[in-house]
Amino acid sequence: IKKTKHRKRAEGVYYTTFAPFGYKKIDKVGNLEIVESQAVLIRRIFNMFLSGKGTYQIATLLNEEKVLPPGLQMDMNTVKNYMTNTTDKWRHGTIRRILENPFYIGDCVQNKTSTISYKSKKRFRNSQEDYVVFKNHHKPIIDIETWNKTQTILKNRKNTKIRDTDVLLKGLVYCSHCNAKYVFLTRVHKNKNVPNTVTKYMNCVYRGKAIENKRCDSKYRIYESFEKQVIEEIDKVIEFYSKNLKNEKICQEFKKTYDLV
Repeated sequence: IKKTKHRKRAEGVYYTTFAPFGYKKIDKVGNLEIVESQAVLIRRIFNMFLSGKGTYQIATLLNEEKVLPPGLQMDMNTVKNYMTNTTDKWRHGTIRRILENPFYIGDCVQNKTSTISYKSKKRFRNSQEDYVVFKNHHKPIIDIETWNKTQTILKNRKNTKIRDTDVLLKGLVYCSHCNAKYVFLTRVHKNKNVPNTVTKYMNCVYRGKAIENKRCDSKYRIYESFEKQVIEEIDKVIEFYSKNLKNEKICQEFKKTYDLV
């Protein structure tokens, strides 16, 4: 059955219960039709993003206008049956997923996740090499020029908020086991006899979790000692190159700038 579905996907059959927001399935084979009322909103989101608004700003604006999020607009039972205080709210992650979804330029990407066996409902993410991509599968909502501009902006923007409490290496450290980003945590140690002490830790976002059917077994580290090691290595590199600069004047300026004189 899996082999048959994989072959059918390669032929363009769309094996999904729900079509993405903006489309609806019109038959069992997976032929799609644009839902124009939703497509108008998708085009507006892309236009707002290209005009300079961020994903948080767009989500806030749609919430202020009381626009229903995709799950409720699509009348999905999985959303309606498990309503929470935020079910009817747009989130910045929802906006970003729309902006990054190639489905809106007519490309169908399938086989992103798999199960270990038919006995298990647990899914793991496949590597991109195993994705089944079918170009020009359906009628696009977004033109290719708008798409390319959007992806360029998304690629150049940092996917993190900048705060005064952020550590120096935030967004720059990746796991050597699974290549995922590290997250940085702060823990306050409370003691009746000693004032509260704060320790910063760094940890792989997938530590102890399965990704691409592999478990990440990386260990957490204390951030301060790691940052010190990184700075020491940078200093060594700077010192090495400063000693090997041929231009004596530039060498002296370089040493003075980095306090190596």
